[in-house]
Amino acid sequence: MFILQTEPRWTWPVVVRQPDGAGSLTERRFTAVWRLLPADQRTQLGQTEAGTDDLLRQSIVELRDIQDEAGAPVPHSAALVEALIAIPWVRRGLIAAYAEALAGVPSEAARGN
Repeated sequence: MFILQTEPRWTWPVVVRQPDGAGSLTERRFTAVWRLLPADQRTQLGQTEAGTDDLLRQSIVELRDIQDEAGAPVPHSAALVEALIAIPWVRRGLIAAYAEALAGVPSEAARGN
């Protein structure tokens, strides 16, 4: 049975391809809890790079499974969202994860790629 939610939220994996310093990419993963923004807001916000950043800020409810360099868990915060958006390859992973979920496409993490 389908349940119509007034404020849809979901958990979705984020796949990041991080440069490793040896000329290749290392795949990293974490989890995001997202909220669905109204369609007109998604369209308006996503029209520019700054608008896409605002869309990420507004749609991310929580980030999980992130550690610092010492291996300690990093709790969700607005500062964490800002720090991740500022890293180009993480930003790209966040955008892809949100788009996959909205399109109903299985995530790369779910496909095991």
